[in-house]
Amino acid sequence: MTEQNIKINQTQAQLLQKYKDFGFKNKDELINYALRLLQKEIERNIELKASADLYAKLYEQDKETQSLTESAIYDWD
Repeated sequence: MTEQNIKINQTQAQLLQKYKDFGFKNKDELINYALRLLQKEIERNIELKASADLYAKLYEQDKETQSLTESAIYDWD
């Protein structure tokens, strides 16, 4: 384990003080859990962006799908 000094705001400090209320043994356990959740969220967002970029690239190259999409938009009116 590595020890780090960080600055947090008052609301975050109050949350850390309630670590037992959330079922954690100590503040470190709560922070480690929160960081794992954040890491998963960041990774998920990176994967979603990559997927969206891939779909956009495929759509850009697929004239038939573009035509179907445009006709569906105009038929909606």
